Amino acid sequence: MYLMPNPLLATDNHILPALVTPLKPSGQLDAPSAERLIDHLYKKGIGGLYVTGSTGEGIYLDFEIRKQIVEIAVRLSKGRGNVIVHVGAIQAAKAFELAVHAGKVGANAVSSIPPFAGGYSWDEVKTFYAELAKRSPLPVVAYYIPGLTGQQHSIVNLASLLTIPNIAGFKFTDPNFYTMQRLLTRFSPDQVLYNGQDEALALGLQV
Repeated sequence: MYLMPNPLLATDNHILPALVTPLKPSGQLDAPSAERLIDHLYKKGIGGLYVTGSTGEGIYLDFEIRKQIVEIAVRLSKGRGNVIVHVGAIQAAKAFELAVHAGKVGANAVSSIPPFAGGYSWDEVKTFYAELAKRSPLPVVAYYIPGLTGQQHSIVNLASLLTIPNIAGFKFTDPNFYTMQRLLTRFSPDQVLYNGQDEALALGLQV
């Protein structure tokens, strides 16, 4: 249920590669390398960036580094593409904090893997997304990645997240395209689905 105009649908180019986070040997952010990489990707014709997700090792990074790479991505994406910031964290409070930061610096949306460390029930997962959607100043993209979280969920459960106010869509990272296609039928016209299987881009575009 996304009642406002979805900024992620303002462009027809929905190719948003997951950005790696370049680091120095010291563990600090390599900002010049990040800037060169982002500029290179836009020159190749992308429609935006998905920042600090699993590819960007977001949940393993210091929170200040996460904020720094987001700020660089947003700055270099102005007038070029959308930025979705993955805010997932072991602590829910930190995810909410990162969502607020993403809003302050001008990102277009946030996303998050569900809570997974230690095991969570579906009710707890849904409560997390409802709270993130409530606290986030930006639209929220829910994230289904059972290969990482170890959580398999039914179509009914996944589709129930789409009814939460401020949920603007899904990132679906799983090779089960039949499930993805069935889930897509539950979307409203103002919601968007991203296929997270990079190696199956061509197939995902046909769903």
